[in-house]
Amino acid sequence: MRLAMLCARLAVILALPAVTFPATLSFQSHSQDNASGFGGGTPFYQHADLNHDGREDLVFAYHPEMGGQNTFAVQLATADGYYGPATSYQIDPNTGIEQVVLGDFNNDGAIDILVSAYDGHFYLYQNDQNGKFTLTKTFTFTANNNGSYAAETVAGDFNHDSLTDIAFVFAGRLTVWFGNGNGGFTTGPSMGVNGGSPQLGDFDGDGKADLLLPDTVNLNQAYVLFGDGTGHFPASTTITFTPPAGTPTNQAFVNFSVGDVNSDAKSDILATQPVAYKNRVFVDYGNATRTFSSRTYVPVSRCVDGPASVADLDGNGLNDIIVREHDCSNTNSGPLYVDVLTRNPNSSYNADQTVFSSQFINGVLYPIPNPPQVLRANADTKADLLVTECEDDRCDGSRITTMLNTTAGSFPTCQAPSSSRGINICQPAYGTAASSPVSFAIGASGTVPMRDVEVWVDGKKVAEQFHSFSNYTFLNASVALSSGSHRLDVYAAGWDQWLVKHSETITVK
Repeated sequence: MRLAMLCARLAVILALPAVTFPATLSFQSHSQDNASGFGGGTPFYQHADLNHDGREDLVFAYHPEMGGQNTFAVQLATADGYYGPATSYQIDPNTGIEQVVLGDFNNDGAIDILVSAYDGHFYLYQNDQNGKFTLTKTFTFTANNNGSYAAETVAGDFNHDSLTDIAFVFAGRLTVWFGNGNGGFTTGPSMGVNGGSPQLGDFDGDGKADLLLPDTVNLNQAYVLFGDGTGHFPASTTITFTPPAGTPTNQAFVNFSVGDVNSDAKSDILATQPVAYKNRVFVDYGNATRTFSSRTYVPVSRCVDGPASVADLDGNGLNDIIVREHDCSNTNSGPLYVDVLTRNPNSSYNADQTVFSSQFINGVLYPIPNPPQVLRANADTKADLLVTECEDDRCDGSRITTMLNTTAGSFPTCQAPSSSRGINICQPAYGTAASSPVSFAIGASGTVPMRDVEVWVDGKKVAEQFHSFSNYTFLNASVALSSGSHRLDVYAAGWDQWLVKHSETITVK
């Protein structure tokens, strides 16, 4: 009887669901003062591996309080988490810079810089493969400009020819220019739009580049334009976040951003409405029907500030939410914290983990003026963070902190190559017969934000994984294969379905 009762109790214990505990995120931080000599204002960093050393470098332009400047700068990584002095580049001294856009515009495998300026021109700076840039071409996007407006631009492959195009909004129109692979463009489709500041994504998962455009008047709305793979956007969906009744119009604004929140290879829309809903990050999930019929929100412990982003920081294969926050009781301080909400397999989220807090400078806490950047600061497979912190009340001076991810988790095992585009196959070993099931470990890099890795054997897709951040994507998979020789094709795709491919023959014993 005792044995029977013991067995029954044991059965009950074994039947209980496994208890999982959230991983504790850890980072190794390196701080340095921001480059100086380019005037006031806080730089908004962009990042890419400009010199093929496996670490992403920084590109930025300053925007002081009174108008844009005509200078942008490049800081190359000198070691893991450290950046060297800024090299400045000056466009026409009579204009200012609205935006710098990164992309491989001449198809040589190195990231170039396209500058959108207030004088109605794009300035193309070509990379010499080592992170030094030369102005090679200037393009006119409008002949009727009073110097007050510039084109808001995003790079992507909009016509599926594996060449980098641009889509830009100017004077209420969205225009696509197709890249020719030699640093030039041909004019493509143009259409009237209500929004601006385009963001790239694939919200219906059809492998064709889409765009998110926040409305420039109704600040609680955005528009998703669905691409057809030819540079046209024939269908659209309006996204609206209605604030609580009685909310003043100027307090209903929404910060929109794009990320694959649930790791299903469809872009989702993240939204924060920091005045109307102080402690929520909303998610509108992309789907094949283009309806965005599923909206959820994730509560945060303090008050949100600015747009949210996603990346797998704890190594469980699921993207986590990254957001700036401020103390709700002190609305004048600005965001002082970077918090991460890690995602569980059942789609729930764990409580905020504060991974960065502003530090006292001369007895004062200054804010974090821009969203943290997810980047590759060293050559491992973990997503790292870059945080900017003001050093005075005007933010004329600032400090950057590179946070190298040291979290213990099940991260991918194969590093991406130290090049702007390529595929590294760690397993199966080249030229060595593998046993079935065959273990695949792959890392890939691209000149666009990357989406997934696909493994094809003898013309059939046998594995796919959506583990990516910035310009990198990874796969770990095990596949049963019959004995003999097989053709292996590996594809790494960007969110615009820009592809890099590797082919070889493998032998299974």
